[in-house]
Amino acid sequence: AVLEMWELNAGDAWALFKLLTADGNNGHELGVEDFVGGCMRLKGAARSIDLALVARENRSLGKKLMKFVVQTRFGLDSVRGELLELKDMLSSQPSKRRPSASSAARPSDTSTVESMLE
Repeated sequence: AVLEMWELNAGDAWALFKLLTADGNNGHELGVEDFVGGCMRLKGAARSIDLALVARENRSLGKKLMKFVVQTRFGLDSVRGELLELKDMLSSQPSKRRPSASSAARPSDTSTVESMLE
């Protein structure tokens, strides 16, 4: 009866519950005030302010994602540079070990580094 008064169906209420609990509320608990407030916001068509808030949040998430991508790229480039230095160091050192039957089947340290860089 209350949902009908707000022009909501049970599916809308369930969708709202899932949305409201997706923000870290243990996924199973939701206060009555939060649920009722969310139901009131669902009533009727989306308002301009609602759309503006969604757009702002979307821009904010886009900026955070770009920052993460740049930082990750920088970190990966740094690791790649260090691996190249390691490869150069390993390839410039004369081999001190005599190859044995078991080590002949194993890739060398340099080829392992090379495969990581591919």
